[in-house]
Amino acid sequence: MPPPPKIKTKKKLIENMTDISCHGSSRTTSQRKKVKTLLGIVRDLADVHEEWIPLSAVKDKAEAANPGITPAFVDEFVEKESREGRLLVRDEDGQREVSLNE
Repeated sequence: MPPPPKIKTKKKLIENMTDISCHGSSRTTSQRKKVKTLLGIVRDLADVHEEWIPLSAVKDKAEAANPGITPAFVDEFVEKESREGRLLVRDEDGQREVSLNE
């Protein structure tokens, strides 16, 4: 007779749930942590650069800070945050740049 299926604990179920309260979206806990990391990176780079930050610099620093943050995730982050009005995006000389809208 096979063993009974494992029952997930309440804590484990909560960890796996999608949080719909974060910016009115459906980001998982892992995604929220990545977004928080990316916002910190953009703030840090804003201190180094005058106003506009090359997106390539954000991607490089993000990948070094957390290998789980892929360039594709950074692109999604930029698109979503720019739609929400928290980031400004421009293309300058063929290079995409971002700036905090604070």
